[in-house]
Amino acid sequence: MQQVGVTMQQRDATMQQVGATTQQVGKTTQHVGATTQQVGATTQQVGTTMKQVVATTQQVGVTTQQVGATMQQMGVTTQVGVTMQQVGGTTQQVVVTMQKLGAKMQ
Repeated sequence: MQQVGVTMQQRDATMQQVGATTQQVGKTTQHVGATTQQVGATTQQVGTTMKQVVATTQQVGVTTQQVGATMQQMGVTTQVGVTMQQVGGTTQQVVVTMQKLGAKMQ
């Protein structure tokens, strides 16, 4: 009977150890779940940041196109200025020619 009592005590101690181990496993599982949630949140943040980077890159592209268009307009304006100078030079030549003709007429 004493041996049976000792065996029962050993069995109870083993059950308590099993219970404690189960509790530890449960806690570890909760930690793993929390960590997984944190990883998910971080992944979402990374995705959001990537979207922002893409949007910024698109904005830079648009700005570059606008700068290119402005440079083209400046080029056209410069060409107009050169043309105006040529017209001015031609006008001066016409005036000089007219003056010479006027002198000959006199």
